[in-house]
Amino acid sequence: MQGCLNEVKEELGTKGPESTDKIEKINGNLEKLDKVQTKEELIESEYLNKIRRFLEEIINPDSSISKLIRGEIKHGFSIAQDLGQKYNNIAEWYGIPVIPKVLLKNHV
Repeated sequence: MQGCLNEVKEELGTKGPESTDKIEKINGNLEKLDKVQTKEELIESEYLNKIRRFLEEIINPDSSISKLIRGEIKHGFSIAQDLGQKYNNIAEWYGIPVIPKVLLKNHV
């Protein structure tokens, strides 16, 4: 996930300072996730929920960050959907809320 987020951040550069700040915060949450040892710690930490809310924002085609990503990054929306799927893989394992599959690739 961090690789995808860093790709988005690099592509945005100075075109979206507010968005790159959000990406930095999410990367910080991902780093904190590395230190979580149990399912209970993960759920209590709220790190994944913060990440989910951010990913829902960038996948939502009406949000300002989504419009920026789609406008400035080649395949930006596809990268955002990949991030959402990676998040869902983790969230489903821990039984916490997922990003609606209708917003992701290959939904049925």
